[in-house]
Amino acid sequence: MLSKRRIPAVVAMQYSVLDDVATKFAYTFYRTSASGKSVDVALYEFRIAMKDSEKINGFGFATPVLCLSDFNCAQAGKIKLHAATLP
Repeated sequence: MLSKRRIPAVVAMQYSVLDDVATKFAYTFYRTSASGKSVDVALYEFRIAMKDSEKINGFGFATPVLCLSDFNCAQAGKIKLHAATLP
């Protein structure tokens, strides 16, 4: 379905998300993406920020996942948001 619509990647939440996790995700992910970095790097930056701020046994950093329609686009730096898609 994603490949038919030419969507190379989607970031999805695999579990329910707490408000503070969603806020940190949106801030970190879009700030990193807007600076020209790729989607995979933006997701990585969120995981680091979340891991550093969570109490022990917190799993918010693992909630978002990157789903790819084409395995070849998994090369670091290849998947970038277009400015028009940023909120």
